Amino acid sequence: MEPTDRIKTGLIACDVLQVETERRLADMPRPPEEIRFLPMGRHDTPDLLRKELQEVVDELEAAGCRRLLFVYGLCSNSILGLRAQRAEMIFPRAHDCITLFLGSRQRYADVQRKEPGTYWFSPGWCREGRVPAPGYLKEREKAYQEQFDEEEVEFLLEMERERYRHYTTAGYTDLGDGDTVGARRDAEAAATELGMKFVHHRGDDRLLHHLLNGPWPEEDFLVVPPGKEAVFTGDERILACRDCPMAGRKGKGFGNGC
Repeated sequence: MEPTDRIKTGLIACDVLQVETERRLADMPRPPEEIRFLPMGRHDTPDLLRKELQEVVDELEAAGCRRLLFVYGLCSNSILGLRAQRAEMIFPRAHDCITLFLGSRQRYADVQRKEPGTYWFSPGWCREGRVPAPGYLKEREKAYQEQFDEEEVEFLLEMERERYRHYTTAGYTDLGDGDTVGARRDAEAAATELGMKFVHHRGDDRLLHHLLNGPWPEEDFLVVPPGKEAVFTGDERILACRDCPMAGRKGKGFGNGC
C-alpha cells in the first residue's frame, strides 16, 4: 500500500446523507478524489443495492482508487459480499445511517434499548418526502380508489397501517445541516399522523468525521483488505472480514478481522 497521503481515495455514499457529507467534505484539506452518491431507499431492495455498489467499486478501482470509504451502514446486508481487488474498503460499524447521525453504534444501541419501537426520521428522509405527512392515509385511500375495487383498497390500506403498527416512537435526529427546522416539523407531523410519540435526539458527527478524515479505529470501523469481503457477525462488532484470522474474535479490543 502506498503512503497514506498518496493513496487515491473514493467515497461511496447514500444520498440520505448527501447534504451532511458534502458540508464536511468542503472543510477537508484533501477530500476524496472520486465521490459517488446513490439514491436513498435502495436498502428496500438489498440485492439491487449490492449490485449497484459493486459496479461503483469496480468503477472507482478502474479510476485508480486504492481506498474506498463507505457512507453506509449494514443497510439490510447490502454491503455484504462487496469485493475490491486492489483497494481497501472502510465501513463504519453500523446497522444503518442513523448510527452516523448519532455518532456511535453504542449510542444507537442505547436508544434502541430505551425505545425499542422507534421509527427513525432524518433530514434526508424528510427532504425526499419519504415520511407520512398529515392526510397521508387519506391520500393513499383516494389514489387506491382510482385503481382498485373496495375490497382491494381496504387490503392495501391495511398493509400501509401494518407497516407502522409495531412502532410507538418517532425518533428524529440531524447534524445541523440544511433545513433542519422544516425536517423536524415534517417528522413531528408524521408522528401525529401515525399516533406516535415524538422524540428529538441530538446529532453527533464524530463517526462521520472520522470516516471521512481518518483515522479508522477498529472499535468503530472495519477495514477490509483487497480481495476480502465483509460478513455480518451478529454481535456488537456488526462486521468482520471473511476468512481473516481475527474474524471470530469478540469483545472490546477486537481486531479489524485481519
